[in-house]
Amino acid sequence: MRLKASVVKVSVVLITSLIITSPSFGEDNRLDGKNQNSKQGENFTPVGVRSHGVPTREWTPNSAQPSTMSLNGPSVNQDQNGSDDSWNAQAFSKNQASARTYAVGATAPNPISCHGSCSVLGNTNVAIIPVWVGSWDSTKLANWNNILGNLINTYGNSKPTNHIFNTNVKYFSSPSAMPTLNWVTHSSVVNLKSPTATSVSDRDVSTYLNTFISANKVPVPSNSIPVYVYIGSSNTRLSSGFGTSYCGWHTYGTTSNNSRQPYIAIQDFDPKKYSGCTYQQISPNSNVALDANSNVALDAMASVLAHEIDETITDPYLNAWYDARGAENADKCAWTFGATQNSGGSLYNFTSGSYKYLIQQNWLADNKVTSTGTSSGTACSVTGN
Repeated sequence: MRLKASVVKVSVVLITSLIITSPSFGEDNRLDGKNQNSKQGENFTPVGVRSHGVPTREWTPNSAQPSTMSLNGPSVNQDQNGSDDSWNAQAFSKNQASARTYAVGATAPNPISCHGSCSVLGNTNVAIIPVWVGSWDSTKLANWNNILGNLINTYGNSKPTNHIFNTNVKYFSSPSAMPTLNWVTHSSVVNLKSPTATSVSDRDVSTYLNTFISANKVPVPSNSIPVYVYIGSSNTRLSSGFGTSYCGWHTYGTTSNNSRQPYIAIQDFDPKKYSGCTYQQISPNSNVALDANSNVALDAMASVLAHEIDETITDPYLNAWYDARGAENADKCAWTFGATQNSGGSLYNFTSGSYKYLIQQNWLADNKVTSTGTSSGTACSVTGN
């Protein structure tokens, strides 16, 4: 049941001033429309924790599996190697199906719920700004912009009802409170600190993002809240566990004005070396002018990015929507895809423009078992319909 929101004005200086409404299960952040011209972002200090990463493929969400660990929300300390492995082992099964079948519409076990102030990024424009770090050639960078940008920009002002991001609607006070998402296409690359600095810690991610923000080559679009996305080149590796424990993560930092800046970390990679971050080794997008390995990595990161955006808009500060085990909405459906189609031996479940995507499902906030979740007791869906 939804309760009507009360409205409180606060002043936040980063990119925007925000009005915060407080419904019973969500707090919508919206722009007040004042002085929102394109401008430079503001440097931030990481908070020292990040989300549990997108688990690698061997871990299967099992809603009915209880947790035996004492969990403190959906976060782990930054650069704490092994923390994701410990959490995965408690929160998920390892390639193990549920022992019972659930009815469609039944309440799923281990439901997700809203915690604390329940801050979500709603009633606003969210600019997804990639930060390319490392060695990116122009062809590969252009294709990543095209594939990822197409996925994000199709959830712009029109918000088609069959879009993957509609799975988040019930996390907001109303469908109209869902944010508009816009990918900011650009080709500015941040160089590594040195040619040998290919091991990138969680702390390094924030350093590279701040370097990018300080250069101000890509101002934040007007009337938008920025979410920066670190994207490392294939010769780098997120050293706290990419490819072995996780495939991406999100967190936030604080600015000198005590504003909060959400950000995401993903990367290009060798899909044969880090197969735990891929579901298939053939791309459904044969029309993309990249070698086979590059296409597979890009396809895989499209799903990982969708996962992290789902969580960033519904749990941007790691204090809102998650379950008793600390799993956020997309965590609860990782590596499940619902109904799929086949294209040249490759699976896909979502088409946008000329591109095909295999995007993981997302957990619906009403916690009702979906038609694709009857064998596992999950409220997972591709489009929310």
